[in-house]
Amino acid sequence: MALLTPSAARRRHTFVPLVVREVMRLTEESVAITFALPDDEAVAAPFLAFRPGQHLTLRADLRGEEVRQSYSLCLTPTQARARHAVRVGVMQVPGGRMSTWLNDEVSVGDVIDVLPPLGSFTEPVDPTAARHHVFVAAGSGITPVLSLLGTVLEQEPLSRATLLFGNRSTGQIMFLEEL
Repeated sequence: MALLTPSAARRRHTFVPLVVREVMRLTEESVAITFALPDDEAVAAPFLAFRPGQHLTLRADLRGEEVRQSYSLCLTPTQARARHAVRVGVMQVPGGRMSTWLNDEVSVGDVIDVLPPLGSFTEPVDPTAARHHVFVAAGSGITPVLSLLGTVLEQEPLSRATLLFGNRSTGQIMFLEEL
């Protein structure tokens, strides 16, 4: 009789209260929200170990109802470590409870519950590679691409990158200055 070994226990993420360090208006309909990471390195470490392209899930009580929404990280891991912070970009969605709240009401000093980074929309980098990366994004889809593209430019000095980026108008371009 063979004994079956249970698969490795899946680590369950828990929400961490993070303080809003900065709310930057990007367009009339979007903001970038930066969260300060706690000094407790055990708590901060999972946030700083993200892979470019991953997202954070935010949780808030909005009018007595728990609302959760995921937003892509839009810093490179190097930038996040240097700032000891993580940042997401939020485009306001018509009727979107979380995106409207983040765009219209959240301010510096507010505390929001955040899950450590999740997601598999990632691409490993190879510092010795000489590749040509092509990124295609539209609208708020630029947020994960910022992290992916920035990481390639930082960590693959022999590679080059092309970005194809569409928007309805120039006034709706998120992260225009950074691009």
